[in-house]
Amino acid sequence: MVKGLIVDEPFILFVPTYAAMDGKGSVPTPMIKFLNELTNRSNLQAIVGFGNRSFGKNFAIGSEVISLKCKVPILHKVELFGTPEDVEKVQYRIKEYE
Repeated sequence: MVKGLIVDEPFILFVPTYAAMDGKGSVPTPMIKFLNELTNRSNLQAIVGFGNRSFGKNFAIGSEVISLKCKVPILHKVELFGTPEDVEKVQYRIKEYE
């Protein structure tokens, strides 16, 4: 059996959200498979979520789903490609984990 990607050191996951308006399918299947690997899940430190505010309450909901299941914080939520201010906020928050 071929195993997927294994990350054997602490990391921060950048999570895109691809979902229907009801939030279903918010976490991409490859990401679910990645996090089903115990080593990956145990090394996950935090999340940065990405989404589109036009989805209202479901904005970046994939990051919320993973945060709850894996019990890790969301450092920041970014709309689409983000802004220079988003980059600054994420860089600042990541420094807490270095």
